[in-house]
Amino acid sequence: MEVLNQFEKLNIKTIIDYSSKESTPLGRMEWIKFYGVLTNKEEIADNIFSEKERELLSVTQNNDISEYAKEKLAYFYITNAGAVVIRKNEDYIAKLIEASGANYAFSGLSEYKGTGTMSIQKESFFDIASDCDYLIYNTTISGPLSGLDDLVSKYEVLKNTKAYKNGNIYATNQDIYVKSMELPEIAGDFSRIIKGEEPVKYLYKLK
Repeated sequence: MEVLNQFEKLNIKTIIDYSSKESTPLGRMEWIKFYGVLTNKEEIADNIFSEKERELLSVTQNNDISEYAKEKLAYFYITNAGAVVIRKNEDYIAKLIEASGANYAFSGLSEYKGTGTMSIQKESFFDIASDCDYLIYNTTISGPLSGLDDLVSKYEVLKNTKAYKNGNIYATNQDIYVKSMELPEIAGDFSRIIKGEEPVKYLYKLK
């Protein structure tokens, strides 16, 4: 808010983009229509959104969710202070994971309800993540990981998780959040790892 106050003092008009707080993947992508209005490119923006909507539905609707619904997945990163940051269970990333075929680890838990992120204690995270089939580490804040040893150095107890023992720990590319119109491709990578396939672009396995 301090930066916004400075902009106001300088009479610089500002707009706050709250797209990251959307509760659905389509809601996240639909912000392109807002920028289409701002730039007088409404028709182009509408066409892009419609195409991406079709792509996303083609990924999510083709999943046999019943086959993978019991697969449990947690998405997180660890701060320098040692806290674990997760996406809340009504967040668009959580919804994207579920639409891709998995069971988001924090789904249905009232203490994790809402959109955006929240910090939790490592112990609370482990209680839920210990039996996860997949763990995905978000590198956008804390930086890239060179491998499993790099991740375990942040939190050694992760060695005791089901995902670690089965070799199912992945990391995101650092630009995963700035590619908001590529959510169909991101959903595709989520879907691939759940099906035991190699991700293509936005996720990579930690070894």
